Amino acid sequence: EIADLLSGVTITTADNNAQLTLKSTDADDSSGPRLDLVRDSGSPADADPLGRIRFLYDNDAGEQTEAVRITALATDVTDGTEDAQLQISTLVDNAVLERMSFTPSEIVINEDSKDFDFRVESDNDANAFFVQGSSGNVGIGSSAPSNLLTLQSTSSTKLNIRHTASGNGYGYILRTTGSTTNDLIVESEVNGTATERLRVDSSGNVG
Repeated sequence: EIADLLSGVTITTADNNAQLTLKSTDADDSSGPRLDLVRDSGSPADADPLGRIRFLYDNDAGEQTEAVRITALATDVTDGTEDAQLQISTLVDNAVLERMSFTPSEIVINEDSKDFDFRVESDNDANAFFVQGSSGNVGIGSSAPSNLLTLQSTSSTKLNIRHTASGNGYGYILRTTGSTTNDLIVESEVNGTATERLRVDSSGNVG
């Protein structure tokens, strides 16, 4: 049978061309080409691995080394309530560590609890959102947050908390203004009009 002939097939080339190409010539709106990884177990159980994709290379000692691992798990095999999990792991300091996991109830980053920073870059800020791996501190506009939450801006720093109901916007704005005054101002806004309610100036005076 074809399955017996293809058992344990290795395709080797001496260049960087694709070793395997799947091509579909269909012109309909169905997905294709398609690659199926099938775990056809006669006695499925919760937490069964469903398949694994590995990226391997040789280190400078000629030893085969696993660099990246993508694993799928069947977390629940009960008919009608089936769940699955996807794990993405990478090699860090000679250990394969889980970097991201998609479970039935959550998306987990850094499950192995290592000193990895988490950074989201926007179009104009390399640290639009930053979680420091060593401390757990969160920075917005900062790559070195010294407190639990640090908001940093090259211009005036502003925290705008806004709620809109029935077309009337209202909320609060907390900000420091100007590179020389550094006053702390609290404003409230009603129907689009902001009014200063409290100010703490750079000398510590409150008004």
